[in-house]
Amino acid sequence: MQRRVLLCSGLAAGALWVGALPARAGLTDVRPTANGEVGHEQILERLYGVDFAASGSGYSAGGINVSRVDDSADRVLSFDQSQRVELVAAFTGWEWDIGLEDASGRRVATAPQSGNGFNATGGFDVPAGSGPLALTIEHASGRQYRSGDSLDQLVTYTVSGADESDGKTLFFWENWSRREGSDMDFNDLVLLTSAGAPGDDTADFSGGGAGGAGEAPAATGVPLPPAAWPGAVSLFGVTWYAMRRYRKRP
Repeated sequence: MQRRVLLCSGLAAGALWVGALPARAGLTDVRPTANGEVGHEQILERLYGVDFAASGSGYSAGGINVSRVDDSADRVLSFDQSQRVELVAAFTGWEWDIGLEDASGRRVATAPQSGNGFNATGGFDVPAGSGPLALTIEHASGRQYRSGDSLDQLVTYTVSGADESDGKTLFFWENWSRREGSDMDFNDLVLLTSAGAPGDDTADFSGGGAGGAGEAPAATGVPLPPAAWPGAVSLFGVTWYAMRRYRKRP
């Protein structure tokens, strides 16, 4: 009996330990929106005035290609060109500040959200040579998300294929953590980054992962959810107790 307790406890604790290790993840899943909300395709159609169709992990229409950036590659941004970061849509019940911060956590640019829906505005200019920087959204309550967070809150696309669209990057934010019941549709805040002239490159995705859009995703660490830690501690205690009893047998 003691052998069974020891074996089962050890296996369960081992399973939790494996679950706590970094998980290899692909592109972060974007879930369908709830009834009445607009999704990525509808937002893109409003921004560019064409009827997009899904194309792999992105969208295409009228010579415009919108391509997903690997989620391991949009964690840290560097800007070779002077650019404008602009809020172009917001479907959130909260008002946020958008910004950039350096590795020390110092805010180097910030702008408040004004309005909602497709009438949302707010933005800032980024000087050439800026970076590496994290893109951030922050609420007055203290809630803040960064592009480098371990639980991904950001989905990024690059736009190419038309003169007026080349060199632009779109950032789709989720404003609620998946640990807190997020709907994971990534349509709460949409930012557009455009270079100073058509055709210029925008952000350099140098954020800790291999490659950009279309390349194989790199490993992403997914921490054990807080609710699982009490169970892990309890299993460890059971295992320790069983081992002591087993060693003390006559």
